[in-house]
Amino acid sequence: MLKPSPYILIILITSIFVIGGGSACLASPPINIYEKNKNVILDEGLYIQGTDVFSVGWAKPSSHSALSRKICRKKAHTRAQVGFFRAVKNKIDWPDDMNLSLRDKLFNAYISFSTSSLHLGGVTKIDEFTSKKKCICILHTKKTEIDIKPIVFSDLVYLFKKLYIENDNFNARLYFEICDKSKINSVLMSLSDVFCKQYGENVKDVILGEKIKKLPDFWRRGRLLTYEEIADFELEQLLKLLNYSPYDPVVSYVIGNKFSKIGYIRLASLFYARGTTWLINPVYNKLCRDLMKDNFFIQKIEILSQQERKLHQKAMTKISSNDYVFDGVAKLVFLSYGTLPLVESSPVRQISLSTDGINLNDYLNIIPTSKGFSEVSRHFKDQGNWIVALPFAIQASQMDRQYTVLHHQILNRISKGVNSN
Repeated sequence: MLKPSPYILIILITSIFVIGGGSACLASPPINIYEKNKNVILDEGLYIQGTDVFSVGWAKPSSHSALSRKICRKKAHTRAQVGFFRAVKNKIDWPDDMNLSLRDKLFNAYISFSTSSLHLGGVTKIDEFTSKKKCICILHTKKTEIDIKPIVFSDLVYLFKKLYIENDNFNARLYFEICDKSKINSVLMSLSDVFCKQYGENVKDVILGEKIKKLPDFWRRGRLLTYEEIADFELEQLLKLLNYSPYDPVVSYVIGNKFSKIGYIRLASLFYARGTTWLINPVYNKLCRDLMKDNFFIQKIEILSQQERKLHQKAMTKISSNDYVFDGVAKLVFLSYGTLPLVESSPVRQISLSTDGINLNDYLNIIPTSKGFSEVSRHFKDQGNWIVALPFAIQASQMDRQYTVLHHQILNRISKGVNSN
């Protein structure tokens, strides 16, 4: 019997080592990949290494009961399954300028309603645990087991339009971002109803660009918010706050920023536009105007003329130097030079500024009507303080056109140089 030479043995052993070792490396068990990259997988939510794909899903239980935890684990498992399809989301021909965050939201909504176009197989559970009151599930499959039928973006828009019409629970915010401009107003109406239920009637009016029907709490107190006070608020908190301080340009600016960061660019433009309505804060009015991506929502008619804008700047200087001390709604009307977006209403009770001896600030908080503002305007006009009378006349005329005569009378008098300094 022939014995193999030492050289052949070395070649055979080396070949077995290389082939075996290489195969072992290429076919590393998913659990080993997971253990080695666990933190990255949990942070990223979707992790791809070669042909191995890991997806993370999580959910919060509604209570501490065994049933709630069971439901929570099931939700986490489902979300992890859905998460796999992010690996193939490039099969939709997204518009080049579309925000990546919005793409993710649209894609997640699409795969939730288009299960017939999806394929997912070979899924195994790698890990499941509870951390920080969340149920977390990690699943694994091979990349070849994930597929989705290619779809053109226009078909996706059509699908969302159909879902929006037929499904009351469909996310109107998403459809609003991609609907045709001819549909914006009708979608905005539906969206405003959703916001109204969640955050209040005043938020609906802001969404629709309508004047506020009843004096909100912050307006009654003459309360103005600063950026530092609300910059760290969550979006939900800000929208609730908007109900108490509608059309506040600082609040509108921060809301616009929050929506922009999560991909809702059209909604961001809407709130930036609303931040240009009430001329109470020139700095944030300008910031909002500069950040608008779409002029569709901007107010087409300027409330103040160029001359009135210059007088507005003078008025801001006067109140900051304490020449006039206003409070409540009177302060806001003076500072915004009559641009407070308030609708006409009936007075709560009948009182007179001239005969009832009531403080001017208290008077307007009780009667924030066109009649009330006109009476305050005449009060200052009779004293010869025409420049102080003007913002209240503008406010009255914005609420009821019958006071346009008073508005123009005072403005013409100022134009002739009476009390214009």
